[in-house]
Amino acid sequence: MTGPVLVVTGTGTEVGKTVVTAAVAALAAARGTRVAVVKPVQTGEPPGPSGDLQTVRRLSGVTATHELARFPDPLSPEAAARAAGRPPLDLAEAAVFIKQLAADAGSGLILVEGAGGLLVRYDPAGATIADLAAMLGAPVLVVTAPGLGTLNHTALTLEALATRRLAIAGVVIGAWPADPGLAERANLTDLAVLAGRPLAGALPAGAARLSRAGFLAAARAGLGPVFGGTFNDQATSSSLTENHQAGCGRVRPALSTRWAIRELMPGIALEELVHAVLVADQDHHRRRSSESGAPAGHAYWLVTSPSRCGYLAMAGVASPGSATGA
Repeated sequence: MTGPVLVVTGTGTEVGKTVVTAAVAALAAARGTRVAVVKPVQTGEPPGPSGDLQTVRRLSGVTATHELARFPDPLSPEAAARAAGRPPLDLAEAAVFIKQLAADAGSGLILVEGAGGLLVRYDPAGATIADLAAMLGAPVLVVTAPGLGTLNHTALTLEALATRRLAIAGVVIGAWPADPGLAERANLTDLAVLAGRPLAGALPAGAARLSRAGFLAAARAGLGPVFGGTFNDQATSSSLTENHQAGCGRVRPALSTRWAIRELMPGIALEELVHAVLVADQDHHRRRSSESGAPAGHAYWLVTSPSRCGYLAMAGVASPGSATGA
């Protein structure tokens, strides 16, 4: 990865920014790179050692961490400062501090973890972490969630970065579930489409509970080569498809799995997808008996092993005419 400063932001709160920051730090430190991590504002924590930087230190082993302001209420930086009756952080001053760190680090790496999403307000004037990235001339790594709603949130974040002409370092899924559902599996492909490039990584949910050695291994497997890892989103997507074809669910009559997931699904409202999955789970025997009675010229979707496969296929009736190609 090039550049001494990297800003880590998210599509919202609780998407895994701190874990991703720790993962990037851990891999860089393991390569012998001098690393410092800056948290401009920590909110939602009382005075003391707790907070995001404590998590970064514990997981990555990086000890050069800098918190510039802290407010106890779990609010946006601007609102938390207002609630505490204290002045907000001056992002221009924060930029000066970070630039000095970068100068001192030389060929090292400075990671800057934002609070909440990209456009969360840091002061009454509306300054954001995007403004800080612009002041630093730093690329921005976007951390996103894997499930429903993430496509819109990610698209809006990427659009905001593009509008501000900020470089995008990549998109990383901050907490990939052990048992991904239909939405997560589809989003693995669609997030890369939104980003216009392969995903930069997908870290496993629960990674923050790992030992330092275990976390380093997870970071290496969960981040792409640009960050020193081995993650390959195309290989991951292919693996999911292979698992599906091996018995995690099948589409009847004999339509290809790839066609059903990637072509038919976008033409169906998300509410219909969720409803179909719920009905499928609650009415297993009716699904089986109804298979032979599917209307002619329609494809009947059957979930065969939802507990193991996370609903990669669903019960329902859909017209093949709503998609192209088989």
